Amino acid sequence: AVTLCVVLLPSLWVNAKGILSEPLFCLLLLATFCVVDASEKGRNRIWLLGLLMAAMALTRTAALPMIAVYGLWAVTRRGASPASKARAAAPALAAVAAYAVWVLLRPAAAADNYARIVFEHAGAFLGAQSPLAAIGASLLKQANAVAEGWVGSLLLFWVEGRPLRAVLAGAVGWLALAGMLLRLLAGKADGWMVAGYLTVFLVWPFYDQMGRFLFPVLPVLVVYAFLAAGAALRALGRPPLFAHGL
Repeated sequence: AVTLCVVLLPSLWVNAKGILSEPLFCLLLLATFCVVDASEKGRNRIWLLGLLMAAMALTRTAALPMIAVYGLWAVTRRGASPASKARAAAPALAAVAAYAVWVLLRPAAAADNYARIVFEHAGAFLGAQSPLAAIGASLLKQANAVAEGWVGSLLLFWVEGRPLRAVLAGAVGWLALAGMLLRLLAGKADGWMVAGYLTVFLVWPFYDQMGRFLFPVLPVLVVYAFLAAGAALRALGRPPLFAHGL
């Protein structure tokens, strides 16, 4: 059911036909989560995880916050030995090293636009009459853009005066956030990484491209929605299959 829902998402077809790097980044991210889950179950695939994370970092710079959050998760796990923590953090270090090599070898004409954008917007906030108010207004604008990007990813378009589909998409979005929270509380690396990714776009200024930014984690968020719905019915003593059917 999850696979069918993901395959039928309108934005999946739109973005998959594009020429940007999001489809490749999405596939690498899904493969990374599969390997992380296998590693947590005792299968030693650290080398493969390092390759995937390095590929993610070289495909999209947006992967760097996710990789950093993974490294934080790796070294803060409760009950893990220092050697185990170091081994789990090694793929993140490999990915950062791969990106550092790219920065050193990239053509001289390729400017670091991301750093420039960050400094420009930080300067704009600090130069505002009320920096806290400016930051708060920006966060609200970005959160609204994330919500619109989510609804647009599920519906592609909606008709004025017919809010039911948008309301249902919003409900699925809240379930997805609840599922992500469940993974966070369970101490799962994928929950940490997705939360870190979404947090970045609360401060990243390109609100008009939020649908494209959400696309790489869209399949995972749909899985989280199924997870939360199933957990809710399980807590009520009902089979989770009913929630998945809905």
